[in-house]
Amino acid sequence: MTRKLAALFLVIALIFTLSSCSADNGGTSFVKSEYEEVNVFEGVTLFVKEGSITPAGLTLVFENAMEAEHIYGSFYCVERKDGDQWFALPYVIKQNVGWDEMARILPAKGSSEETIDWEWLYGSLNQGEYRIVKELLVMQEAGDYKKYYLAAEFVIA
Repeated sequence: MTRKLAALFLVIALIFTLSSCSADNGGTSFVKSEYEEVNVFEGVTLFVKEGSITPAGLTLVFENAMEAEHIYGSFYCVERKDGDQWFALPYVIKQNVGWDEMARILPAKGSSEETIDWEWLYGSLNQGEYRIVKELLVMQEAGDYKKYYLAAEFVIA
């Protein structure tokens, strides 16, 4: 039952984040990142799998040192660093973007991997410093989750 509630909550959360990554859908301007606090949830880390970075995607690794499982979804946002600030990349597609509603379980005291192919959404990335932002939902009590943001930085050479 907890997993069904988690999946339902994730669906609702994804509805609110469908357009949060890029307000300029398909344009050329960059929008300042809305993710000011990332990687503040202690016990869960996100990093890029070594050797997986390409201009079209990468593989993420989630590690959970906690005794409880957590959930995340398919939503992600890619941002580019300019000076000391992060800016969301604009989408290259003109259609509305949707994310699947499937909750992915990050097991207690475990890890999971997710391969991301962003070429359909952002195109092939140029050289530069980037980060990818993912949402993590942490159960507070039955049916009540708190949202945290995890970010993993990477370089396209």
